[in-house]
Amino acid sequence: MYPSKPFSEYTKGEQDFIIEMTKRCLVNWADHQIQFRCFPQNKYPDQEYLYLRVAQEKGWISKSGDRVLATGFKVAAAFLRR
Repeated sequence: MYPSKPFSEYTKGEQDFIIEMTKRCLVNWADHQIQFRCFPQNKYPDQEYLYLRVAQEKGWISKSGDRVLATGFKVAAAFLRR
């Protein structure tokens, strides 16, 4: 089931968690895009839908949800360096 509330309605703690999980998903999406030259074809399992939406809002993933953008690659790389 897709989340029914907007990101802004989550608590600050929940928002922090969502951002970190989005970065974790972003690493997987970026890796797949580099290896296979495409965004994952299985699209988004239900549990990733919220993270995809957040990544799109932040400009890390294209609005159409079909590729990681340059900014997304930078965020994913920084996440891996931590």
